[in-house]
Amino acid sequence: MKKLSLIFLYGLVLLIQGCSKDDVASVEDQLIYETDFSNNDGSFWVGTEGKITIGIQDGSYYFLNDNTSGSFYVTLNALFANVQKEGALESSIQIKNTGGSNPGAGGIIFNRNRKNPSQVRFILNGLGMFKVDATSEGKDPELYQDWIEHPAIKKNQSNVFRVELRKDNYYFYINGKEVFTMGAKGAKNLDEVGYSVGYKTILQADYFKVTSLK
Repeated sequence: MKKLSLIFLYGLVLLIQGCSKDDVASVEDQLIYETDFSNNDGSFWVGTEGKITIGIQDGSYYFLNDNTSGSFYVTLNALFANVQKEGALESSIQIKNTGGSNPGAGGIIFNRNRKNPSQVRFILNGLGMFKVDATSEGKDPELYQDWIEHPAIKKNQSNVFRVELRKDNYYFYINGKEVFTMGAKGAKNLDEVGYSVGYKTILQADYFKVTSLK
């Protein structure tokens, strides 16, 4: 009887371990929006404006900024209006430069305010480094994490960038590894979310996903 009880206890421990916090969180996640860019669902802008060319090519969102200065943005309409504020956005991106010494830079943005243009950027450059900052029209960027290398980054390949808003903090991940965290700023929300692409840069994204964490 004692041996049987120990077997039962061992099985219970395995069951508890199997129901980890991450597993529970993934079950509770609510998908709000997702695209694999296999077709144009009308959510992300496509077209040409000056030296900006955006389209969907071979299952990727193709964003070319061929200007000699400045970053350009594309965002989705607000997604979190009727759900909990805690959420996450995730995308697989690859950065390429269009030639010359500029390494190119781009990535995902969130907390975009169109009325007083500003946003938080989580971006990658062509040298395999990431940066987190906030930009506002007419003001110098507010730097949270300067360009830095990280072993999670795959150089010259696609990288999965993810941002989570949990309990008034932003958590930043690259390929599943947490690389930075900070207190939430401003409205403490993710809306609006999208992409930022620096000058002389091509960003290609394989998918974009937004979830609520409650």
